Amino acid sequence: MRTLIAALGLLVFSIATNSSIAAAMDTVDGEALYQENCSACHGQRAEGNIDFLAPVLAGYPVNYLLRQIGYFLRGFRTGGDSIEMIKDMIEVQETLSADELHSITIYLSGLEIPVLEQEVLPIVEGEAEGEGLRESRLFKGCSSCHGENAAGNNELSAPRLTAQYGWYIKSQLVGYRAGHRGTQAEDRFGRQMKSSADAIASEADIDKLVNYLLTLGAK
Repeated sequence: MRTLIAALGLLVFSIATNSSIAAAMDTVDGEALYQENCSACHGQRAEGNIDFLAPVLAGYPVNYLLRQIGYFLRGFRTGGDSIEMIKDMIEVQETLSADELHSITIYLSGLEIPVLEQEVLPIVEGEAEGEGLRESRLFKGCSSCHGENAAGNNELSAPRLTAQYGWYIKSQLVGYRAGHRGTQAEDRFGRQMKSSADAIASEADIDKLVNYLLTLGAK
């Protein structure tokens, strides 16, 4: 386990300092490995599946995907309604080598970002200050890292928030607030996210923020 985590850490560092490494690797094996180990939950084209609490993986950068794999293996992602899914993720990842996991992430990064059909979340309390006003104000705290259109910023290690399921984004924000993510001292990005999630006043505001993100993804 420690060897695998160390190897993944070296891969993330290498990719961050030399982007040509990812481009030079063969992605054919990555596709086969993904279909065999991941597609049952995440979908044939990594489009995600709510029935398995599986988010979209298609089109995310290699270094981001590798870092999330490392977070699972190091116990940085825990608890909540998705605890069984997390156990399944760890079990699958432990059967693969660092090179195999890397090949899978290269394959995923090259997939077309899906167009998702999803409904907005119901707001159970409070009223908006006007169409889009409250939601856009809530998003200002996110845009400095994730971009004005929530398309992500790889230089800041901030993933896109568009073309992702609203239920998944909400579950992660709720998880940060509950301490299921972002509490470990070594998890710098997680601690930043927890601080941002804790600053959101209520779950109703989380719903408004997520709904606003869905409008950005529709543009």
